[in-house]
Amino acid sequence: MKSLKIVWIILILIIIFQSCKKEISQQTIPKKKFESILIDLFVADAVLNKENLTDTKLQHQDSLSYYNYIFKKYNVSREQFYNSYKYYLSHLDQLVKIQSNVLDTLKNRFNIIDSLQKTKYEQNNLWPLKSAWELPKDGVVFSIPFKVYSSRIGKYHLIAKIKIYPDDLSKDLRMTLKVTYQDTTEFSKFVRIIKRNDEFIDYGLEIALNPDKVPVNIEGEILSHAESTTYMHIEVKDIILTFEPYPKNKIENDTNNIQEEVIIDK
Repeated sequence: MKSLKIVWIILILIIIFQSCKKEISQQTIPKKKFESILIDLFVADAVLNKENLTDTKLQHQDSLSYYNYIFKKYNVSREQFYNSYKYYLSHLDQLVKIQSNVLDTLKNRFNIIDSLQKTKYEQNNLWPLKSAWELPKDGVVFSIPFKVYSSRIGKYHLIAKIKIYPDDLSKDLRMTLKVTYQDTTEFSKFVRIIKRNDEFIDYGLEIALNPDKVPVNIEGEILSHAESTTYMHIEVKDIILTFEPYPKNKIENDTNNIQEEVIIDK
């Protein structure tokens, strides 16, 4: 919802600048229609952020294109929209209701999307062990290793929710993922697990296989740690390991996109 706050701020700033110009009397956009426009503006903003557009000029141009399309879709002018927003700003009781309805609609919409995405992951789940663990209650003292035999070429995603308790003494805690190829070479990546406020935190890791090699197995550890660790008190749940094949018309090789420390082909 952070993007939505940005949208509100941008709109308010635009209105302030517009107020310095000569006002043109136009009909106020009805509340329901105005809510629909705001929802579409937020979704457009979310799409641009999702695509990771780091070029500010490109992002600005795409924002204008999206917004112009939305105004055209609802048959309103940009000035009519700004004047309507100014009207609702002067009638805060109505604006509060509009914002509340917009937030509720967006929340429901994205909850549905998240649910569908989760179902998709669960149906394609390659995780070989149980999906929830309590250390050391489940008899696991230090780590949760796994291995899956697979010859499929593409991307493998490892996802889990991890909660670390205050009395946990683990050091250099990581989630790791590794592929072994038929020629015995290996490639691995990891993400550091941070101790934070005794709450479940989402962690994820992706490894892209070399399309010119044949994999034998995918393995790793949900938790790995420094040898000096003396006691672990951790909960892990919702563990999912999924496979995503490369597009048929575009074989990607992401193995050069290495972050932090990795084990490269031996």
